[in-house]
Amino acid sequence: MKIRPGGEARSRSNIFLLRKEKTAFQRKREANVHEKFALGAKHVRVAIYFCYAKIYCRG
Repeated sequence: MKIRPGGEARSRSNIFLLRKEKTAFQRKREANVHEKFALGAKHVRVAIYFCYAKIYCRG
């Protein structure tokens, strides 16, 4: 088995290193993404409830 540059063996150790050194900017960006996702999920949930209400009203 050959280990290519950028192969699994290297990326595994890289992932471990990257986990350690997360910059404040990355953390902030991730937090923003999570907030946006939470808001989106809320909207989706409301939409799903409306769909269910329509189905139940018809039936």
